[in-house]
Formats: sequence, C-alpha cells, structure tokens
Amino acid sequence: MALIVKKNFKYNDPPDSIIFGSKEHLEWGQVALFEQTKILQEVHDRLLDPKDSKKMIMAMSIISIKETSRSILLLARNSVRDSYALSRILLDATLNLGYYSVDDKMIDKAIKYSHQKSFRDLFRDIDPSTLEAKSRLTEISDFKVPNNLKKAFEEFTSKKGNEIRNWYGEPRDNVYKRIEKIEKVHGKDMGKVLNFCLFSIYRHASEIIHATFFGTNYGIGFTNTREEMPKNDEEYKIYIYKMNSYLMSVLNLLIETSIRIIDYDFHMEDLVEKSRGFTNHLTELTTNANIG
Repeated sequence: MALIVKKNFKYNDPPDSIIFGSKEHLEWGQVALFEQTKILQEVHDRLLDPKDSKKMIMAMSIISIKETSRSILLLARNSVRDSYALSRILLDATLNLGYYSVDDKMIDKAIKYSHQKSFRDLFRDIDPSTLEAKSRLTEISDFKVPNNLKKAFEEFTSKKGNEIRNWYGEPRDNVYKRIEKIEKVHGKDMGKVLNFCLFSIYRHASEIIHATFFGTNYGIGFTNTREEMPKNDEEYKIYIYKMNSYLMSVLNLLIETSIRIIDYDFHMEDLVEKSRGFTNHLTELTTNANIG
C-alpha cells in the first residue's frame, strides 16, 4: 500500500483504529518506517558536504540507519530474533550521532579510529594451513607511516600494546552513561526517549546477538508464561506480529530522535516535523483502538 502524506502528515487512507500488537499494526508500522527512511535520505542529501567532517560523518551514519531500517522491514513479518538484533544497530548508531553532536572532539576520534582500524586490517592474515589469525604489524620495520596515522594508531593502542576497540577511546562508557551525556546537551525529553528505546531493544537484542539460550528462547516466545507461549505455527505468527509491531513503533520514534539530533546542529525543523507526523499518527491509531 502506497503512503501519501498530506500537509497535516496523515495517511491518505488510514483505518480509524488498529489493535496494538496486531498484524495490521505491524503493517502500518512498516509503512511508516519505510516513509521514515525516505526522510533519512533527505537528511543525508542536505548534510552532504565534503568540506565539513561533521556533516559527512553524520550523513554516512544516517544512510547506514536507513539501510538497516530497510533490512528490518524485510524481516519483520518472519523473525523476531533478527529484527531485534538489527535494531540494536539503529540504537547504537543513534547514540553515536548524539556523541558527534555533543562534542566535536568525537568527530576527530571517530575519524582517527576508522583510519587506524583500516590500517591494522591491511596487516591481518590467516594462515591457511593452521587457520590461525595474526597481525604482521610487528614484523614491519621499513614501512613509513604518515604522522597523522601514527598518532591515531598510538591513541588506540593500550600501554600493553593491545588494540583499543572502543571508537571514542578509554575509559569506555556504558550505554547509560552515553545517554546521560547526550541528555545534558539535548535535554531530559530526549534522554527519556533514548532510555525508552534502550529498555525496548538493548537487553534482549544483546542476548540474541550473543546467541545465548535465553536469546534463542526469547526469539520464539518461549520466555513467556506457559499460557502465552506459542504452541503452533499460527500462534508463533501471532507472537511475531505482536513483538515486531511494537518494534515498529519504537523504531519510528528512534528515527525521529536521530533526525532531532541532526536538527540540533543543522536546523532541519521541517524534516523533524515530517518524521514526527508518522510517529504520532501511528500512536494515535493504536490509542484510539485502546480507548474504544
């Protein structure tokens, strides 16, 4: 179903209400999320400026959010596990955008991290006879490294000579600390939204990504009570619709938040309003059903 947005950002042919967690909720959530990815493309196109590092790194982050969102749309009617796992990427990408926004030093760190990481990869090999992975960096003595790359390499190397795998350096901030730092600049409202998205995605997505037994069971509904646990294919489908329709609402809100972060630096109020229109209307459809 094609979606046409009028001036008040309402769908052109919406139902009066939809049941939260229903297949219809999932379908309309997918339509809204797809339209949000179009807005992300607009954000990207406005940001693109090769002369401005901050704009470029944010533009590239936004396009990665768009691509992952569309991957989730392909999975949402068939898989809880994969949809939630990919959603963790969107949450982390949004938190990264927040870091870029609140401290320009983070832009420099992100670029340095990418450069030295790419450099390290040039010297990583796998021995086909033993399948052992190793780095050849210590074997190189006559390779001249540009000074900027050398500094970046040293910044992301620990005192023990190990690679620091955290892009913004040490000490490593946990996810709550990252949200706290973003909230100090963007306000408590954004902090509440990010914490809501964190609660909705992070814990279970992490279990799924790490392939724990809990994560496996969560993906098929086996962590529910015995009465709510899916007992056949039809009930499993209903579980997918319930979980992923909720996820669509969360992701619509998360994308709106990423655009709000961009707006803080680069003033895209019209796109924030456009994105919020989809988020709010999806909420209104489900709220009307619940009230009725």
